[in-house]
Amino acid sequence: MNGAGVQIWGWNGTVWDKVLIDATGHLQVDVITAGGTASHCMGWDSANWQPLPLEGIGLHNLRVKLYDGANGIDSFASHDAIGEVLRALIVTSELRAWDDTNWIYLKALRDPGDNVTVATNALATVAFLYGFDGASWDRLRTGTPADAFATPTHALRVISFLMGYDGGDWNRVRVDDAGHLQTDVLSVPTTDVNCHGYDGAAWQTLLVESNVLHNLRVKLYDGANGIDSDLFSTLSVLEAKRALHVQAAIRLYDSAASVLFRWYNAKSTGDGHTGSVFPAVALMGYNGATWDRLRTWGTGILKVGRAEIDSTTVRKTAAGAVVAGAHNLYWVACSPDAPGAEFELTDAIAGGGAIVFDHFDPDKHSEVIHLDPPMKFATGIWVEKFDHIHSLVFCYV
Repeated sequence: MNGAGVQIWGWNGTVWDKVLIDATGHLQVDVITAGGTASHCMGWDSANWQPLPLEGIGLHNLRVKLYDGANGIDSFASHDAIGEVLRALIVTSELRAWDDTNWIYLKALRDPGDNVTVATNALATVAFLYGFDGASWDRLRTGTPADAFATPTHALRVISFLMGYDGGDWNRVRVDDAGHLQTDVLSVPTTDVNCHGYDGAAWQTLLVESNVLHNLRVKLYDGANGIDSDLFSTLSVLEAKRALHVQAAIRLYDSAASVLFRWYNAKSTGDGHTGSVFPAVALMGYNGATWDRLRTWGTGILKVGRAEIDSTTVRKTAAGAVVAGAHNLYWVACSPDAPGAEFELTDAIAGGGAIVFDHFDPDKHSEVIHLDPPMKFATGIWVEKFDHIHSLVFCYV
């Protein structure tokens, strides 16, 4: 540049003037004539510049928040001893100890119980419970409880007494040389060692069965109601015996209704009983409404009313089918028209079957042939033979 110097010029709004420096070479700046602007400490909020706040009007401490990267360091509210709410910084601190080689982290034990193995890096501490013997402080010892225990050196001395009240004073209770509690039984008043029971007004002596039979006499009760007994005589020696009153009820299970109902004895052996009854000495039958005694013939044979079983009667005057299908034959009325009357029956619906019943009457007299129990036919009732017979009447179900 041909050795030419360089000058800095500034525009004052009208003309260009050289910019001046002071004797030390610092650029001269006239801040007095600045455009009346205030100078602030600003911070960028990602959108605008914001003025940084102070702690307060009288406290000109710059307010800041600590950050670790993009993570703000938080605080929490705590209370001091007089209840004032203070703000404390959440920090993490670590205890380290020198192991003659390195600084290591100190660890806490999770289990405060007995026989704990000291983990690596655990803080080695020793604590003792001390007691003063009047001259010096010494560690207190532990020991195993036992009889004839001698107080060891430096053991914790505890003195306790078992006390008893005599009505006026509290005195120590004594033991003998073996450690047994001493009791003065000589001064005990005369006592009644009988077994007593309270009758509501006074205590009464309980009785036993006899001076030979030492069974305690008792009476059964249900609440306030005593259980009674009765005298009865045994059939073997006719000796009067006392028996306990008991009440028994027979109950049957109704599977349809899933309930138990009482089965009781009828007061008489007459007819017309209803409900769940059983007679004293009578065989009963149900007619659909009530229970009635079953009847017998004079010989004691039970009467059966066949007319009530919905039977069917058929009159035949020649051989052939009486009825087809399975039926029970109850009786046959035979009316011959000459001596030597005879008929045969088969279990079939056509001729030629095997004979299952036959009847011969040489005297020509009418009769009713009862079949008890009834005769069963599986296929049908067929008259195979019909000789010297006026008519046959069949009753079947």
